[in-house]
Amino acid sequence: FAWVFPKTAQNLENYRYYLLDAARENAHKNGFNGAQYPWESADDGSEQCPDWTIEPDGSCYRCYVAVYEHHVTAAVAYGIYNYVKITQDMDFLYSKGAEILTETARFWASRCEYNKEQDRYEINQVTGPDEWHEPVNNNLYTNYLARWNLGYVLSLLASIKKENQEAYDILIEKTGLTEAETAHWKEVQEKMYLPRKEGTRLLEQFEGYFELDNVTIEKYDENDWPVRPDALKTKRARETQINKQADVVMLLHLMGNEFDEETIKENYAYYEKRTLHGSSLSPSIFSVMGLKVGDDSKAYRYLRRAAFIDLLNMQGNTREGIHAANTGGVWQTIVFGFAGVA
Repeated sequence: FAWVFPKTAQNLENYRYYLLDAARENAHKNGFNGAQYPWESADDGSEQCPDWTIEPDGSCYRCYVAVYEHHVTAAVAYGIYNYVKITQDMDFLYSKGAEILTETARFWASRCEYNKEQDRYEINQVTGPDEWHEPVNNNLYTNYLARWNLGYVLSLLASIKKENQEAYDILIEKTGLTEAETAHWKEVQEKMYLPRKEGTRLLEQFEGYFELDNVTIEKYDENDWPVRPDALKTKRARETQINKQADVVMLLHLMGNEFDEETIKENYAYYEKRTLHGSSLSPSIFSVMGLKVGDDSKAYRYLRRAAFIDLLNMQGNTREGIHAANTGGVWQTIVFGFAGVA
C-alpha cells in the first residue's frame, strides 16, 4: 500500500494511532508497560482473538495466540518504519508515529526479563511466527524484533531532539519519557539474548530448538506442496523441528542486511527442509528468500504455491474467503523479487 496507494497506507497508520490508548490498556491488563497491540483487533482496539477455536472435524482446542504471540507489537513498529522509509512522511513520524513507537519500545523493555546469571535480557513464555511451538523461551524472531524496536526508537528520539525540538517536547509531555527510562532501553537492547548454535552460522529458532527431534520433509504432493512426514503420525509437531511457517526465514527477510550472505544461505537451506507452510503467509517469503540465496528454481516453485493457494483451494478453506494477506505476499515477491524493484 505504501508503494502504490500511499494515502491508504497513511490511513492504516492513523488507525494504529487511534487505537493506541486501547493498546496501552491491553498492556496494562497483561501486566506490562507501554502499548501492547492485540493479535486481532476490532474497531475499538480490543482483543478479538478467541480463547477457543473449532477444527474442521468439530473438535475444539484452547487457542493461546493472544496470550503468547507478542511480536505483533514489533510488527506495528516495523510497519511505521517501512511506511516512512517509502513515503518520507516525516510529519507523521515526528508526531503520531513517534508516540506509537515510544510506547512499543516501553512495552518491550517491560516484557524482557533480566537473567542475572547470564547477564542478558530474555523474553520467556512467548510464541513466534511458527505457531506449532507454543510457548517457548527466547524466540529469535521476537527477541530480534524487540531489540530492533528499542534501537530504532532510541535513534529516532535523538534525531527528533536534534531536528525538531518542538516535536520532541510534545512527545516527552505526552509520554512522560525520562532519560533514566531510555538508558534502561539501551541496556536491554545491548544485552538482548539472540540464540544460535555455537560454532556454526545456524540461528536457533528458539532456545532448545536444536534439541528437538530432527525431522525433515522428504515428499511433495501433486500440487508441489510438502507432505507431512510420517514421524508426525506418532509425534506432535512441537516435539520436532518441523515448523508451521516462516520464522527464522521471516527474520532474514526483514532484517537481511544484518546477516552475511553465507548465514542467510545456510539458514534458508536448513529451515526450508523443516517448514510445512501450514499458513498461507509462508510460501511467498520462502520464494523471495529463494531468490535472495540464488535458488531461482525453488523460488519459482514457492511462487506457484503462493499464487495458486486459492485458485486450486490448496488449503481446503477458500470457501471462507481468499487469503488476502497472501495476495500481498505474492505482489511483493513478484515486484521486489522477480521484477527486481529495489
